Parts: sequence; C-alpha cells; structure tokens
Amino acid sequence: VYKRQLLGYVVKRWEFEPGEEGGQAGANVVIWDGKNEYGEPVARGGYILRIEVHSQQGKVVKTHKIGVIH
Repeated sequence: VYKRQLLGYVVKRWEFEPGEEGGQAGANVVIWDGKNEYGEPVARGGYILRIEVHSQQGKVVKTHKIGVIH
C-alpha cells in the first residue's frame, strides 16, 4: 500500500505478509494517521492511494484519490 502526493512522491509505504493483519484474505482495513515515513504530518492537498495485491492468480492494482484537509 502506498500513499503518494499527486506529484508522484511516495509519502508512506506499508508491506504486509500473507496472513498478517493488512495482508489477510478478504477485506482488510489499514488506517493512515496522515503522517509520512518520518512521522511528520503531511501537507494539505491531494494524494493518491495505490493498493497492489499479489497472489497466485496474479497482481491487482487499484488507485484512489484522497484529499487531506486540516
């Protein structure tokens, strides 16, 4: 799971192993606290959430837009 600014910079990245929370089969919930990799709050603006899932059936990629307001 990646959080990106609209400019393309990676802001935060998560990786989950199969079976652990965030990497389980079915629906998962991952809560972003609005902070970057260094624990600093991100600036107000537009971000893109990119979800990439790998399985025996192949890879699926989904993107969603997120607006951060303070």
